[in-house]
Formats: sequence, C-alpha cells, structure tokens
Amino acid sequence: MSNLNQREQQRRRPHLAPWDMHLAEVEVKAGTLVVGRSLEEIQLREKHGVNVALIERDDRNIPAPHRDERLLPTYGA
Repeated sequence: MSNLNQREQQRRRPHLAPWDMHLAEVEVKAGTLVVGRSLEEIQLREKHGVNVALIERDDRNIPAPHRDERLLPTYGA
C-alpha cells in the first residue's frame, strides 16, 4: 500500500525537467541602479529566482559568476 501512495504523491508533484527554463540576454546600461553592485547585493536569485549564467565583459566571459562579481555597464554595443 505504501508503494501505491508514493506513486500517487509523485503524480501530484510538478516535474521540472532540466530544459524547463528560459535564457535571456540582459544589457547593463550606464547609470542604472545595478552598475557597480555585486550579484549578492542585487539579490536577483533571492528576490526574482534569476540565476546569472554568464557575464560578458569586453573580450572575456565569466561563466557561473561568483556572488561577489560586480556588474559593469556595457560600452560600445
């Protein structure tokens, strides 16, 4: 009987597959409130459930940036 109950509970839970996400490219403009602030200070994950996967800075990429990484404005785009 417990096996049947487990199957019923699993059916009720929403299943999120690894592809149940959205990617978006966001440009940080000079003069915005986030410029110079760290990812931790901005609290994107805590407040909005947003994870930053990559920061493009000039000619280099910062994959999976640390929470201490500061956001800088985009120039020349």
